Amino acid sequence: MRRLILTSLLLCTSALAGGSGPSATVKPTPDQLQQQQEQTIQAADQAVNQGEYLRAVTLMEGAVKALAAFPALQDYPRQTLGLYQSFVGLDAAARQSFDFGPPGNGTGPDEEQAISESGLKSAVQATLQAARGQQVVILNEVHHLPQSREFARRVALALRQEGFTYFAAETFNPDIATTQALGYPTHASGYYTNEPVFGELVRSAVKAGYTLVPYEAETFKQGGSGADQINDRETQQANNLNERLFKKDPSARVFICVGYSHNLESAQSSGGETTKWMALRLRELTGIDPLTVDQTEGMQIAGPSSNPALRAAVLRLKRPQTVSVLTDAQGEPHRVSPFQERDIQVFHPDATLIAGRPSWLYGAGRKAVTVQIPATAGQGRKLLQAFYAQERPTAIPADQVVLPIRSLRPGRVTLLLLPGKYRLAVQDEAGQSVALPELVVPGK
Repeated sequence: MRRLILTSLLLCTSALAGGSGPSATVKPTPDQLQQQQEQTIQAADQAVNQGEYLRAVTLMEGAVKALAAFPALQDYPRQTLGLYQSFVGLDAAARQSFDFGPPGNGTGPDEEQAISESGLKSAVQATLQAARGQQVVILNEVHHLPQSREFARRVALALRQEGFTYFAAETFNPDIATTQALGYPTHASGYYTNEPVFGELVRSAVKAGYTLVPYEAETFKQGGSGADQINDRETQQANNLNERLFKKDPSARVFICVGYSHNLESAQSSGGETTKWMALRLRELTGIDPLTVDQTEGMQIAGPSSNPALRAAVLRLKRPQTVSVLTDAQGEPHRVSPFQERDIQVFHPDATLIAGRPSWLYGAGRKAVTVQIPATAGQGRKLLQAFYAQERPTAIPADQVVLPIRSLRPGRVTLLLLPGKYRLAVQDEAGQSVALPELVVPGK
């Protein structure tokens, strides 16, 4: 399943060319390096599935460091490190680890004028209004930026009030019905559901009355081109949604969360090959034209592409303070980019820190709670975790944050939690946990 979600490790044999003769330094082959990194990634995955989040981060930091002399081979380990950093609340570090993509689409004078003349509207409100009368809404996310899932949670709750009853996500494992019955996610629910903000999205969806639907491809095409592998996966995804939903309930209204390009509504051609993504294939199968919503061009990332030109122009000219869309003279959402593959384009303001936590995590019923951390046993960094008291030990934390303090120094940290009773624990890099007193977050 993980291979279906993350990009493949890129091999660069020229970077590993070594000397010859008995006195030459023996260097690992690309296959050996790949095997070593795959083993480390498997160990990190296993650590997360055991709830040992900080150990997974430490393992992947070591994997990336081991490839310091071979930057062309770091892509897959860096992606995995960035994902696990995002799982433990290290937002800025996750952005830096994961970002090595293109700078994004540019803007010209016509677009600058269109942005200047546009209005701004709440992205949740605009999506809800556009979804009235629609059967399918497909929202994409940036996998290492949990703020895209917080937006998805708010959209899901709004769509539920509009009559949407199914919530499908590419990350759900086939046995997601067990999660439905429990009412909360565990480490068996999926891959990205291990991340606390996605976990809260699942809890909120079940509580609101959604039926959870898995649809990810269950096989990975071996051989062929990259386009062949993508097309095979997209076909399986669309077929699964059609078989599991629309053939059984032709009037089903479903909110679908995908990663990146899966909600593109047009075929993409490159190098003589054509890629057709899930949203297009689902439309062809069912005849349902989905409402597609993009976050990927409008989110803050890191490194040299931290401000793609289009997003930079929107921030400079419109200064959105909340997650927003641009609107035309009639107040309807519109795109100013020439790339019209999706219906709605969402822009997130830059994230700031409030009491050490990202600004986007505040609000929506969460309360900021300061926790005093006592001196604890163990070595290295610590991870403060908050679990709902009534959930099993295998449940996903409601919130967690790394404490950048020495092992014997107490400190204070802010958790952002919905009202309820919580078990608290401090976990070290070896996966060992020390329980703290229970915490009650009052309601209104």
